[in-house]
Amino acid sequence: MDRESYFNEDLRRHGGGGVGPGARRGDNDPSEGIKVRQLIESIRVRIFTVVLVWLLTVVVMVVHVWTQTPLYRSTATLEIEPKQNLLPYQDLSARGGDQSNIETQITLLRSGNLLAKVVERLELTTRPEFVRSVDRGFFLDAAEAGLDLIKNGFRPRRRGEALSEAGALRRLQENLSIAPVGNTQLVRVSYSSPDPDLSTDVAGAIALTFIETTLQTRYDATRRAVKFLEDQLAELENEIEDSQDQLLAFARSRDLDVDGESASSRRVGDLARLQTEAEAEAARLRSYVDTLRAGRTEGVPDTAKTQELRALEAQIARQEQELAALSARYGPEWPSVRQTRSELAELRRDLSAAGGRAADAVLQQYRAAQRRADSFAAQIRAERRSSDRESEAAVQLEILERKTQTNKQLYDGILQRLRETDIVAELQKEGIRISIPATRPNSQYAPNKTRSTLFALGIGLALGIAAALGLEFLDQTVKSSDHITESIGLPVLGTVPSIGKQEGNWLAAKLKLPRRKPSRTPPKLLEPKGDRRSNIVRESYRSVRTSLLLSSASEPPRTILVTSALPAEGKSTTVANMAISFANNNARTLIIDLDLRKPALAPLFEVDSENGMSKFLAGRAEFADLLQQTKHKNLALVSAGPCPPNPTELLGSKRMRWCLGVASEHFDVVLIDSPPSLELSDALTVSPYVDGVVIVARAGQTPREAVRRTSLRFQRAGARILGALINGADLRNPDYGYYYSGYLSRTYDYHYAGTSADG
Repeated sequence: MDRESYFNEDLRRHGGGGVGPGARRGDNDPSEGIKVRQLIESIRVRIFTVVLVWLLTVVVMVVHVWTQTPLYRSTATLEIEPKQNLLPYQDLSARGGDQSNIETQITLLRSGNLLAKVVERLELTTRPEFVRSVDRGFFLDAAEAGLDLIKNGFRPRRRGEALSEAGALRRLQENLSIAPVGNTQLVRVSYSSPDPDLSTDVAGAIALTFIETTLQTRYDATRRAVKFLEDQLAELENEIEDSQDQLLAFARSRDLDVDGESASSRRVGDLARLQTEAEAEAARLRSYVDTLRAGRTEGVPDTAKTQELRALEAQIARQEQELAALSARYGPEWPSVRQTRSELAELRRDLSAAGGRAADAVLQQYRAAQRRADSFAAQIRAERRSSDRESEAAVQLEILERKTQTNKQLYDGILQRLRETDIVAELQKEGIRISIPATRPNSQYAPNKTRSTLFALGIGLALGIAAALGLEFLDQTVKSSDHITESIGLPVLGTVPSIGKQEGNWLAAKLKLPRRKPSRTPPKLLEPKGDRRSNIVRESYRSVRTSLLLSSASEPPRTILVTSALPAEGKSTTVANMAISFANNNARTLIIDLDLRKPALAPLFEVDSENGMSKFLAGRAEFADLLQQTKHKNLALVSAGPCPPNPTELLGSKRMRWCLGVASEHFDVVLIDSPPSLELSDALTVSPYVDGVVIVARAGQTPREAVRRTSLRFQRAGARILGALINGADLRNPDYGYYYSGYLSRTYDYHYAGTSADG
């Protein structure tokens, strides 16, 4: 196995994701996005959140349920029959109307007018068991009490104080339940209250009041309709009498019949009838003439036929019978058959000639009938000219007749409606009755404490899981190597877990909330002896050391710049402990503290902090004079020196590049501590002079976007990014929990003390 393959395998086991910026996790991972296993692991990591939300939900709901006043429910069942159809046929249009009728009745049962009658009927505004307030649970009661204090001007309402009618109506509606029973004609009217007798009284009173109100409403509507129709009939009777008197008086004054016809009009009618008869007779005779001239007699009556014509018809009929008999007996070619057929043709020619002569006689009758019709038409015209004088009076009489007839029709129509009013009321009668009366309940209806407690357990667990997944989704900080490799595209050199007591809010730490305000604490070194847990941190730095040594296929980097995106992410602690790890591996190691703004390594290693890099870069000291040997074998340190006013200009000087070249010639590994790089350019200035850059990110604190932007800045500066190091990781994180808490703790038994602290 070559160095590159070994490095990839080592990074994979230690949480890394490859050696290049474009490396991604799990080429053989078949799924995209969040998997079920990842969701389960996220819930496991945030199990404290799940348990806390679950407990809070259960406590709140249990307190709420167990502080509620027990309620008793009484139910009265109404049977609402549809409108009865007593006619001898089935009304198909009424199908499907039963359900809408039930819904209409339910709406009326809930109406304020009906419930107001119930309040008055039972005197609920002053009834003690109704006025007494109901405990709906500790939290709801507390909220309601606060609202009452605000609305009443901070004057508490006395218990047992009489309710207003509106308040009683509102309370009645809040505890009332009305619902149909399946696909039936039954409706349940239920009422709940702390007093079982009150529940029974209210449910029964609502049912009785509804029946009484329905009957009274129907009776009132019928009476109003009857009264209206009776008034209309009385008015029409008077109008009919007046119109009849006017009609008779006008007919007598103009010598007209009551029906409006004069003598001239009657004569015109008679003449018109005679004219019509004459014209009809002329048309009939004309059709006879046309038929006879065509040589046919069909449809011509015997009265229009001559004696000759009738005789020929009889001979032809006998001859046709004889021809049919001979043809059937001898066949069509028999001599006697041909003779008979010839005689029949001769008779038909004679019939046609006789028909023409008969048509001439009928034509004379037609002309006489036409002359009569013309005579009647002339007489009609003469009569109409003489009757023009009577037309005006006839029109007036007709108007009076129409008025009288209209009044009679209106009278008959209203009389019919008056009769139908009672009939329809009887035919459409709805039967509403109490099917099951309200009875006194023996056991409480609500709250169901067992069911509510079980529901609280279930909903609490669901809310806890939802809260855990929600926090996991909203947390955009770096928590595992996947967040670096998949979201940013950097390889992860290693993960240093957090050991010991964590500073900050205890609850926030338990809930795995991102640390928004990190506190700067002095960097710490792993002491030579410690407990088993410290061994995990020591081995983590060894893993990082191995990753750095194998980060290049040709030659490992000698000058390594260690930086971070933001302050207080543990880069100084990382530099110090990584240097000790290299030194313990017999590598000549040098630490250069280039954090010229807030240096921290000199006090950590207990060396002089006055002679440092700031004096060398300013030309006031030689680099060889700055090297200080620490108490650790193979480990030297160059401190930062006094803080200069222009650190960026000093770091970009030629002396800085010369210094790094000299250091890499005399030491195997040179580790450089630098300031945070997201907003400061100190590390960017030095990055082109080193072999590689390591970005430190604190788990649960550093935003992924900050790491991405820092990486992008170094790439634009032309630096080689070796990878990222995750500091302060949670051992229970599913991405590396097994490796650190299982494998390492069982394999090694070194005794080191201390934790990976901020630096």
